[in-house]
Amino acid sequence: MRLIPGTQNYNLLSDYVTSMGRIMHSRETGLRLVNQRRIAKAIRRAVGIGFLPSTHRHPEILKNIEINMNNKLGKPLRR
Repeated sequence: MRLIPGTQNYNLLSDYVTSMGRIMHSRETGLRLVNQRRIAKAIRRAVGIGFLPSTHRHPEILKNIEINMNNKLGKPLRR
């Protein structure tokens, strides 16, 4: 198996994945089509070998985490 450069770079790959665990669209990333395909392939391979988590967080869980963090920091809730 030929490794794609950046497959083991967690920070690089996580920049192109949403909080839900989905690969961002090229409109959001600003990448050209060729590079978008390379990043998507690297992300899929990283998930396949267990380098990136394949599960995502439900929006309600993410919302509750944000509320808890704001309560701890004393910030008002954004709506």
